[in-house]
Amino acid sequence: MGDLPQGVLIIGSVPLKNAEEVFRTCGKIVGTRLVSLPDGETEGRLSWLGHQRARFDRHPQLKLLKVGNQGSALYHLKEGTKLHFESLGYSDFAGDSYTIFKRMQAEGVVPRNLRFQVSLPTPLNLLSFFDRDQGQEVESALIEAFRREIRTMISHILPEKLALQWDMPREVAILRGLQPTGSPDPLTRIISMLNNISAAIPESTLLGMHLCCGYRHYRPIQELDDLGVLVRLANVLAERLEHRLDWVQMPVPPERDDLNYFRPLGDLEIGTGKLFLGLVHYRDGTEGALRRIETARKLVAEFGVTTECGLGRRNPETIPDLLKTLAQVSTPMS
Repeated sequence: MGDLPQGVLIIGSVPLKNAEEVFRTCGKIVGTRLVSLPDGETEGRLSWLGHQRARFDRHPQLKLLKVGNQGSALYHLKEGTKLHFESLGYSDFAGDSYTIFKRMQAEGVVPRNLRFQVSLPTPLNLLSFFDRDQGQEVESALIEAFRREIRTMISHILPEKLALQWDMPREVAILRGLQPTGSPDPLTRIISMLNNISAAIPESTLLGMHLCCGYRHYRPIQELDDLGVLVRLANVLAERLEHRLDWVQMPVPPERDDLNYFRPLGDLEIGTGKLFLGLVHYRDGTEGALRRIETARKLVAEFGVTTECGLGRRNPETIPDLLKTLAQVSTPMS
């Protein structure tokens, strides 16, 4: 087998005690292999979107219509009001965690050249909380809210010290025809939305995309036949995104070490952007990851490694071993 892949991406959530423990643990095990490091979205944020319910519950312009069987909420905009989100909380979380991150860097726990990473859901994913008939109005309000969140972040965090990532499971589901959309051209709508929410991101800030297939009970919610739909989306992102595309992450299930799954990577064209393949799994560790790496190498020469999705729903006791596997199957960033 050839050289190991270069670089490791931590997607977002890491189920450790707090941001400091995430920084210490990741910094110790995979620090030099990282370009950026998130705070782990710990405690109440491990559910990814779930923490937003409390914010929506107390929003004066929203009313709760119903709660589904699995606890999913559906909100409706009150009549005669124009929706405005003063804050979605992400800039507050980022500001608090960045203070810890800088201290960890000063102490030598986290490499000094490492960027602080913030992983964010797109507005399309938060729309799952709202009445579909009001989707356009809610989406416009969310776009403005995310732009304010980013502007606030870069007022506290130097742009050249920051990396942002958009998490996109609903976009992937829409493009696969698994979720309805009111648009005759969903791909154009998705790119337009991404350009709108990314407009406030400075050029010196890195921007990545997590092309997520959803994750529940350690399995993807949306099984892929191959990487074709994700490669096509990545190519369009590289071509039509107004901000530079710095990385794209794609999932690889543990049982897919066959060439057919990876074959679409032969058509990947993302310019200077880096590909990260989510081929590291707890169940088969280093052996399984190396097997999938060997297959991927037949289609693409350069890529980094990561897990299939965020780690938030995992047993915290498994995290050090997963990080060690990521380190064992990769090389440091130059």
